Amino acid sequence: MNLCYPFKNEMCELVIWDCSAIIPVSSELTFFNKGTDSVVYLLSNFIVKVSRTDRMRPVNREADILRIIHWKSKNKIVPRVLANTRYCLLMERVTGETLKKIAENSTPFELKKKIINLLIAARELDSMGIAHRELARPGEHVIFVGEKPLFLDFGSATLTEKANNLTQIFSQVFLSYSEVSITIRKKLGISEDNKQRFVELLRLYKKEKDGKNSSRERIFDEILEKIEKEL
Repeated sequence: MNLCYPFKNEMCELVIWDCSAIIPVSSELTFFNKGTDSVVYLLSNFIVKVSRTDRMRPVNREADILRIIHWKSKNKIVPRVLANTRYCLLMERVTGETLKKIAENSTPFELKKKIINLLIAARELDSMGIAHRELARPGEHVIFVGEKPLFLDFGSATLTEKANNLTQIFSQVFLSYSEVSITIRKKLGISEDNKQRFVELLRLYKKEKDGKNSSRERIFDEILEKIEKEL
């Protein structure tokens, strides 16, 4: 079990010892991906996320946030955490389609349903006070299993009363000049007038924060109603 990425150093033994508490030392891991602070491996039907030896940023906080979301979420919008230590996180492995794939392969009716589900999931995160902070790049952090969206990689997530996952997702899906956003707008027939009204609603949403007497839920309902009626 070689977990010392990008190189072996004085912290390597600590990482291996830490991970061995939840993963057998004889396990055959397959390299899958790497980030600034961690490396991701495949282990059968599981994902193993391990702190990089040149960064040693703990993953236990991410594990705690994922557990909170999984416990609070009605729709289970994140992968399930199975076990973790300070530097090692074991999760269920989930496969699905990226936002780009669903934009290209879905009918307008299917696409609209999937996007609405994504917005509902982003709103759910906001209401929990959890800011993902990487959803300006949804292609790397969102997958769809059928019509259900799942958020990935909460390594940069923070707790806040004013999370704006919804505004980040909405902007990237409907308002940006990315290839994916342009495809979605064309398929759903979103006009410049539609865009401007959505921008106004998002500004109102962003000014508010979740909590008692918040207007966020009402504004979100108005956004959904507008999508349902006009797109």
